[in-house]
Amino acid sequence: LGQTGRVVGVNTIDDELVAAVLTDTVNTEILCNVSHLQVSSDVATGLDSLGGYEMYDLVALSYNEFGVVVGIGAEKLSIMNHMGNILQVKPLALQGKRNMQSQRAHAFDSAHNTIGCNDIVNVLEGPFAKQTGTIRHINK
Repeated sequence: LGQTGRVVGVNTIDDELVAAVLTDTVNTEILCNVSHLQVSSDVATGLDSLGGYEMYDLVALSYNEFGVVVGIGAEKLSIMNHMGNILQVKPLALQGKRNMQSQRAHAFDSAHNTIGCNDIVNVLEGPFAKQTGTIRHINK
């Protein structure tokens, strides 16, 4: 609803044509019935902050649970926790940002080399194997 993006694939699910759409705002893939799509030259921009929180901030959900802001709505933030679950949370329910602690933290890769925020890494195992990514946060 109200999303814009690029169609990256079309499949048949239960005799219905379903499109995989890569959204412009959060850069995530969503599935949508093809009959619900329309051509548009507009690009949704979404909100860039809510309650002092911005995209990709590391936030404390509770004393021992942390997550990263992956979406910003009109009243709630979408936060991905350490298990990969997306939670819808009001800004007042959060315990604050942890960006500064994350920037000072370091960890070790599989070869025992020190890695930190903004380092580019290659994923060796798991569902994202053979992909590269930039470390946004380290939480210890």
